[in-house]
Amino acid sequence: MSHELRLSTPDEWRIRGLVGAYWEKFEIKDNMNFLQKTIPSCTPANLTAALLPNGVPCLANVTPRQAALDPSTRNDNTNFGEDLRRGYKQTAGFASVDFDLIPKVLTLTGGTRWYRYTEDEVGSQYTDPTSCVNIPNGQCFATPINLSDHNATYTGFKSRGNLTWHITPDAMLYYTYSQGYRPGAFNRVTGGRTNIWVNPSGVPLANGVPANPAPTGCALPTCNPALFDTKPTQFNKPISYAPDSLLNNEIGFKSEFLEHRLLVNASIYQMDWKDVQTLIYNPPVYGNTTFGLTGPTYRIKGGELQLGFRATDSLTLTGNMSYNDAKQSTSPCIRSSGVTPTTSANPTPLGVCITQVRAGDHNVAVQNALGAIGSTPAFAPKLQYNLRARYDWSVYDYNAFLQVG
Repeated sequence: MSHELRLSTPDEWRIRGLVGAYWEKFEIKDNMNFLQKTIPSCTPANLTAALLPNGVPCLANVTPRQAALDPSTRNDNTNFGEDLRRGYKQTAGFASVDFDLIPKVLTLTGGTRWYRYTEDEVGSQYTDPTSCVNIPNGQCFATPINLSDHNATYTGFKSRGNLTWHITPDAMLYYTYSQGYRPGAFNRVTGGRTNIWVNPSGVPLANGVPANPAPTGCALPTCNPALFDTKPTQFNKPISYAPDSLLNNEIGFKSEFLEHRLLVNASIYQMDWKDVQTLIYNPPVYGNTTFGLTGPTYRIKGGELQLGFRATDSLTLTGNMSYNDAKQSTSPCIRSSGVTPTTSANPTPLGVCITQVRAGDHNVAVQNALGAIGSTPAFAPKLQYNLRARYDWSVYDYNAFLQVG
């Protein structure tokens, strides 16, 4: 739901302006269940059998916490899912003023927008936790998403300025300064998967040795070994990631010639895209879910050219070209966040860039997923262009055309 109020002055005034306010509320409720579980659920009969010597373990059906749509216990087949609500509220006020320094020739424009953006998430994500082995259905609960953690507010101003010079009625030169941003967001889950393979003292562990071994003689039904077979992790996925922002400086020219048959538009610009929101998906290292984090900054220097020519009443020629030289100007890294040992034996102590993980029987070097200074962002070719010719004609009462591009 959104509401907007806007007031503006008449266009013929030498000093013109508008002022307004904006409010928006956006909400998603999501109930998702993966029906992949094949371990018997802990019905009374299955639980009784599981607690016998050499009995087949059962796994209790999970119940979500703070559910947005369905608070009931999930069925026998659900092994993973989420039931949550997420959304945002946005309040903004904006104003813009145009001043004709020279009427119909030179115009100065300035504007700003104040915003307050609040987002939150509540509910739970659930799996088949080992703590739910051999307990009755109805006693296995998902870990809730805490509203106190999954709540963020961003506020500030974003502004723009523009100087427009009408050289002739059909040719205009302009300069623009503008700011933009995208709000931050939450990650679905914060658990890390990056095994450091060292004990709490920083001493490397032998391959396959758990960091928290089960006690001697631990066995079902009185003791669950799975609760102890854990390893520390290098990285915990962040709860949220911050906004990114864009600063653009641009000079451009717009014109029409030959009695408006020829259009020529051109611009050059420099954009600084800061703290770019970056999504990571690398199951062997960071686990089988995508997560976002604050990434690098890019500087883009480029230009655009647009041409349109009505060669005859029937033939139209158009062409567009852009050149963008985009380079990464900062190189953040994914830092160890889930461990505290600082001994030299720990491959990545707390706060250090993760460069090594263990996979199988080998230590594996990890490339920085956030890129290096001077590298080019993905899907950013320097040169892009198109050329088209279109011929229109009439066939009795029909309009036909032929186009080549």
